[in-house]
Amino acid sequence: MTTAKKKVLIISYYWPPAGGVAVQRWYKFATYLPEFGYEPIIFTVKDGEFGALDHSKDDLSDRITVLREPILEPYKLYKKFTGKKSEDKIKQEAFSGSQGKEGLAVWIRGNFFIPDARKYWVKRSVKRLSSFLRENHVDAIISNGTPHSCHLIGMKLKRKFNIPWLADFRDPWTKVDYFDDLKLTSLARRKHYRLEYNVLENADAVTTVSKTWEQDFAQLGAKNTATITNGFDRSDFSDLHHKDSDKFVITHLGTLSKFRFHEEFWNGILEKVKKDPAFKQQLEIRLIGNVDETFFRYFHRTSLIENVVHISHLDHKEALAHAVSSDALLLLLGHKSMSEGRIPAKVFEYLAVAKPILAYGQSPSDVEKIILESNAGIFVPFDDSNGLNKALNELFLQFKTGNTLVEPKGIEKFERKNLTAELANVLDGITGNGN
Repeated sequence: MTTAKKKVLIISYYWPPAGGVAVQRWYKFATYLPEFGYEPIIFTVKDGEFGALDHSKDDLSDRITVLREPILEPYKLYKKFTGKKSEDKIKQEAFSGSQGKEGLAVWIRGNFFIPDARKYWVKRSVKRLSSFLRENHVDAIISNGTPHSCHLIGMKLKRKFNIPWLADFRDPWTKVDYFDDLKLTSLARRKHYRLEYNVLENADAVTTVSKTWEQDFAQLGAKNTATITNGFDRSDFSDLHHKDSDKFVITHLGTLSKFRFHEEFWNGILEKVKKDPAFKQQLEIRLIGNVDETFFRYFHRTSLIENVVHISHLDHKEALAHAVSSDALLLLLGHKSMSEGRIPAKVFEYLAVAKPILAYGQSPSDVEKIILESNAGIFVPFDDSNGLNKALNELFLQFKTGNTLVEPKGIEKFERKNLTAELANVLDGITGNGN
């Protein structure tokens, strides 16, 4: 006799056709949850403001229920106010420390749109989902943030219907690296802290993507916490193959904000370029995704631009194809204090590609631990110029000898299906299905 699947309502602003890293986590969870006894129901936005679009993914609506609710997006007013074009994509760094009109927009965003610019989606979403829940049984609710407005929807539904609720944080809230750049008044800051505490206090379970952040949320009031990292899906790589090139290709996938610009890192590469003609001739730095102007100003100023290829956006599959055909994969971490717990989602797909990772960031950190324990590449701490030079020499030698493959160990735990099993265990615990 087949046991009926439990139904779980997943509240996620990011869903196809949204592109980029924000959509991957719950898209993959929703794909595999049915294998673990849970039927996902997706509640998402209609015509949202996304940093990137990816039309290569279907929205799973042929297999599961996908509900969409319109949203009033203030970003249209922001674009008009700051003189941006209507088709311009809004980058996160636009809301951190800007001056002039953008500085005023940051102040407005930080003090009037709490917890975030999607706050006006909360009331109408609660109304829509309340009607749905009166007519449809679900066994659990999951809210996926950011945006943290999704957590407010989950909390209001939890209080109204007393349905077990899991709050999943892809990013911190008040400890996120740009929080202090939002130009918050003391009143706004206190409201953020209060809302965050209410969410953590009321959630039946809180999950996040790194052990450091799990500990932070526990200290802030979360009672039942778990770390479920991001991961990779081997099926995404099944038909991808390395394409030979006479270039020494170092590739970075994803957004490079101004917080990830480290002049000392690029100075190290520039020094190697100046001293080694062969390195200069063969080096190709391939940046795929949104890249802050800070990087290009440096590249043009130093002539390193001759070795840089920038592709502003590719579908997920196309971006992975570039990674597979690279000789090394670049990972630059943010310079702020919270970078210790930040594990960029690309790390796990880098592991699956099995090309050496060149990481530059804070030590110790969760990323450093993953890279070193899996034997997947080289981690260079901030300001370690000797370590960076040694890493570049080692990677270039591997390229010249045709030995650019690595064999990461113990990475099976990061496969999406195995991570979904961990999620199902948490759901079992809050729905009364645990052992």
